[in-house]
Amino acid sequence: MRRTAVALVALGVLAAGCGSDDGPAKEASAQETTPTSAPTPPLSGGQIDPAGYESPESVAAESPVVVIGAVEAWEKGPQVVLDDGSTRGGPERLGFSVLVIAADQVIKDDKGLVTGSRIYVPVADEVANLSALAPVGSNVAFIGGADTGLAMFDADQYEVSDPEAGVEDGATLLWATPQGVTVETESGALVHADPSARDAVWKDVASLPDEEQFGMVAQRLMALSRG
Repeated sequence: MRRTAVALVALGVLAAGCGSDDGPAKEASAQETTPTSAPTPPLSGGQIDPAGYESPESVAAESPVVVIGAVEAWEKGPQVVLDDGSTRGGPERLGFSVLVIAADQVIKDDKGLVTGSRIYVPVADEVANLSALAPVGSNVAFIGGADTGLAMFDADQYEVSDPEAGVEDGATLLWATPQGVTVETESGALVHADPSARDAVWKDVASLPDEEQFGMVAQRLMALSRG
């Protein structure tokens, strides 16, 4: 399941040497579409069409950060109170886990947000679920970073508990759209970490054998850095 950054780079080099204008990256480029709604922080998990991007390249085009790496840990993250619950008898809470990614390859970092060997990504699901989905060491592709930290949860509207949970001192959370955190499961098949888009993996990737899916995504993302 796990491939090192060196192996992933080798895949990209092979693709560059053997590819043509009809290669996978070009085909994906032709399929790119504009998302049905602009990327926004996942306040309730239902504000974005989870299958709004038809290729990893189209997600990357609107994202300042693209990283390939491995799951280093899943940590309990902040909790956000979305409302006071006056109409339901109790507050509605949205709990996040924090995905700690050991970065093997920083493909894009337009804003200088990747300052070390790790990045921290919030996912709206329980740690136990995510750990079972993609255990420590699993491959992961992160495409996002347009929103950072917890500033989108305006203090006048939302109460945030444990805002620093799961994040080391000096680091910040990097957000992604539902299709922006793609993890490799035990079988090798790819899924999105966000529950709202878990099975919305790009069709041409999902059609490949399980063990080839992450290599294809990594190859295509690395091709972006070569222009």
